[in-house]
Amino acid sequence: MMEETVDLDPDSIVSRVLRFVESRGLLQGGALVVAVSGGQDSVCMLDVLARLRVHLRLELHVAHLNHMLRGAEAESEAEQVGALAEALALPATVGTIDVPAYRARHHLSEEVAARYARYQFLVGVAGQVGSGRLAVGHTADDSVETLLMNLLRGAGLAGLRGILPSREMRPAQLGPRLEPGDWKTEGFPLSGGTLPVVVRPILDLFRTETEGYCRARGLRFWSDPSNLDLSYRRNWIRGELLPLMNSRVAGATDRLRNAADLLADEYGVVSGYVDRLWGELARVGEGRVEFDLEPWLGLSMAVQRQLLRKAVEGVAGSLEDFGRVHVDGCEAVILGGSVAASFELPGRFRLEKGYTAFWLTGPAAPPRAVHPLPEEQISLPVPGVASWPGGSIEASIVRAGSPSKPGEVQAETWNGRCDGGRWEACLDADLAGSPLAVRCRMPGDRFVPLGMAQPKKLQDFLVDEKVPRGERDGVPVVATPNGIIWVAGYRIDDRFKVTPRTRRVLKLRYEQL
Repeated sequence: MMEETVDLDPDSIVSRVLRFVESRGLLQGGALVVAVSGGQDSVCMLDVLARLRVHLRLELHVAHLNHMLRGAEAESEAEQVGALAEALALPATVGTIDVPAYRARHHLSEEVAARYARYQFLVGVAGQVGSGRLAVGHTADDSVETLLMNLLRGAGLAGLRGILPSREMRPAQLGPRLEPGDWKTEGFPLSGGTLPVVVRPILDLFRTETEGYCRARGLRFWSDPSNLDLSYRRNWIRGELLPLMNSRVAGATDRLRNAADLLADEYGVVSGYVDRLWGELARVGEGRVEFDLEPWLGLSMAVQRQLLRKAVEGVAGSLEDFGRVHVDGCEAVILGGSVAASFELPGRFRLEKGYTAFWLTGPAAPPRAVHPLPEEQISLPVPGVASWPGGSIEASIVRAGSPSKPGEVQAETWNGRCDGGRWEACLDADLAGSPLAVRCRMPGDRFVPLGMAQPKKLQDFLVDEKVPRGERDGVPVVATPNGIIWVAGYRIDDRFKVTPRTRRVLKLRYEQL
């Protein structure tokens, strides 16, 4: 890394950016929104892309937002960005948003409110011009600073990759929706529709290089005085920690960037496995991710943490404020013995735990789905399926046989469940009787839980099983004229279990949506 601004050949910078964007497949022609703050990095990016627009078949559109945080100075910058776009013969959208009012209304920090407003503005511009990509001016220095910030807050492997060359935006990154009164410009763009992909064309450059490029090209840029405020962790890393590291270890910044690149490659291997598990285990809804506890507890701690981070990133939009203390807090709730426990996360996100599952929600998430329960019992044909609120129960007949015949239920080794674990049950079809029905629990319900000799009140059984009060009515009960045969997901009646005398096995399966 160059430690101070030096003279350089602007054409060599353009060639490097071209090689970078082509090797990463970042730009594919067509409309491209370029976010220009007016600082050296975004001004350099805009000028380089303008010089490459014919070669890359790009239709550039400049976007700049005045956050109303720095008075006349911010207004001057907005005017200068508009003038720069005009000099390059590029269309531009310059917007103004009352971030202080937006921040106060939603009780956000200034930094978070500004980021939410900026992304909503840029997404809106992208929608107006029909661009599926949004270029931002992050550099190699930003990537190294992000790595150190994530390391200091206890991030995992994903956070130590620094900044990636491209990334799909998520709705959670937009935060609470701006209102028309927040806009101080006419014809404000609405942030709706498909979200663009964020690309970083100059991520291979250092700030000394973007500044050198601007000076060599005679480009005017502005420095945000808030970048000198060391009370912000990123500014402290940039202004004190990294210079100290470079003074003690030659090329420390370069080494850290190389480490981030290596970790990104290795994370790609890990994420493939995690993505497969995610597809099998995660139930994703609007502003919500939910997991069943039973399969989760069978995973290694390292895999649990990767899935947890993926869930937080999916709901919150980033892992920026999610550190080791939050990982530990979530694990304490998930692995603890308490039912209906919860843990608060930054940004008004929340992890909650029920008896059979836990879920992560954001401030904009709708309430957890509550399915209306049937007032009468539902007939369950054999073979056949009965619908149940939030799922279904399937019944079939299989034979009881010997170990030499695969697929048959072995009475000698059966432990009260089928291969599907708690969501399946196998019973003696002749002892259970017919017809079958599925219903909610009723006052006075009793059955003989497997392994017991005497009947027990269903109410007492559910209490002993630590089923939360609000979930007890929703537990499906499968019954025949002979009585309850299965409390779905929990226990069969001992009187109807499979024995060596069993000839026909009734197999039940509870499928939750």
